[in-house]
Amino acid sequence: MSISEAYRSTSDFKEILRILQQSGTHEDNFLWQSYGSLKKVVPISHLEIDFVAREVVACYDPLIHSFDDGKPIFTKLEFRGSIFKVDSYKVEKNTVRFSFPRLVKTIELRGQNRHRFSPSKEKLVCLKLSRSGNKNSDQELYIRVLDVSLSGLGLLISDFNHSFFNQHRSIWLTQIGHHKLIHPIEGEVLYLNDDFDAKYQKRKQRHKKIGLKLMSAIPGPVFENFIQ
Repeated sequence: MSISEAYRSTSDFKEILRILQQSGTHEDNFLWQSYGSLKKVVPISHLEIDFVAREVVACYDPLIHSFDDGKPIFTKLEFRGSIFKVDSYKVEKNTVRFSFPRLVKTIELRGQNRHRFSPSKEKLVCLKLSRSGNKNSDQELYIRVLDVSLSGLGLLISDFNHSFFNQHRSIWLTQIGHHKLIHPIEGEVLYLNDDFDAKYQKRKQRHKKIGLKLMSAIPGPVFENFIQ
């Protein structure tokens, strides 16, 4: 199954900040300036976030590359193929500084086909409630999956646990079925409602459905094995 290259735009500050944070360690980020049909590409050796100044700091090699101050800079980040335009920036010794972008285009993963499991098939994932290092970082829950795509999960949770899944909360996916992920995938709770088939609710305890959007795609082989 291949990931669609269709793009969507986001102006949500929280999502844009998460994209920037996830992009800091990628090696394939780059900047470019356009000259007609030609592009002058400048690789980013390191990407930092200056939270005090609310700026992005992109490091590059000034011995090899330079910028034309009269032209805008376009930024391409490896994380979800994110792209944005920078009109105002400051070139320093080996860095380019600019304010957080207000609009970012990212690859739309949610357009992928969603696989729905039958009520008789109980599939589980493991979710960690906090990132490593936090006081609750060891708290994990095994949750039943109603449906799944490369970039999202529909999950069935009990009323007892639904307080852990407030809208827009970040959750980390650490295991899919029997496959433990080397690098947990961050997700965001999009919604919580009662819209699911009652056949999935085997126990008398009340349940709710939550929608979890993943910030990066489930690895293809892991996804294919999980839906079998």
